Amino acid sequence: MKLFIFALLLHLSACFTFAAAAGKPADDKMAADKAYQAKNYVQAASLYEACVKQAAASDNASANERAALYYNLGNAYYRLKDYAHAVLNYRRALHLNPADADAAFNLQLTEAKLTDRFDAPSEMFFISWAKDFIYSQSAATWGNWSLLFLLLALVGGLAGIMPWPSWLKRTVRTAAWVLLASSLLCEVFAKMQTARLQNTRQAVIMQATPAQSSPTGTAKTLRQLHEGTTVEVRETCPGGWLQVALPDGSEGYVREAHCEPLGL
Repeated sequence: MKLFIFALLLHLSACFTFAAAAGKPADDKMAADKAYQAKNYVQAASLYEACVKQAAASDNASANERAALYYNLGNAYYRLKDYAHAVLNYRRALHLNPADADAAFNLQLTEAKLTDRFDAPSEMFFISWAKDFIYSQSAATWGNWSLLFLLLALVGGLAGIMPWPSWLKRTVRTAAWVLLASSLLCEVFAKMQTARLQNTRQAVIMQATPAQSSPTGTAKTLRQLHEGTTVEVRETCPGGWLQVALPDGSEGYVREAHCEPLGL
């Protein structure tokens, strides 16, 4: 039992790292919502852009609130048939709130309208399933689950020292260890999600541009990329070039000026 209590205390501080912090709405977006409902999408996009900038500069806006603004901005651009900006903002929303099913659906709908088509790189089904499961929730959500399991494990650990029948004590202690293990696993998922968002440098092609074999204008063109295609930036090269990975896993070089980074 001493070992169990020690493990609980050792794990307790780590859980708070990923717990979601409550925040007040950073901006009053009523005017933007009103413009959108009136089908004045140009004005709505402009107002949502202003709200996004205000939220980014505010210490009170939570990740979910910022994600909602990006989602609304993506919707406005979608209505304007500006699919590149729609993809950009849906992806920003999903980076802040991976569990936003509406943003994920709208992103898929928008990407279906793009010119470029890619075959996804092959991957074992259980690896794909595990990634989809882990990345379906934000780091804050996994942190909250980790904290909940930890508190339940603590209750179970304390209940295990009560003067109950031995079989009941064993059952309670076993459940407490399972809850502690679940808490640790959720913490690992939270760290994986955080690392993914911090290490992934994505950008969206905003202007049709060739993907070339080397960072020079005279290099061989591997394929033509069009607006809305999402690439992963591998390296920034001299002369305004980016080494990028395409959605099918292949690599090439594109002009930095033709891309817009997610910037989160």
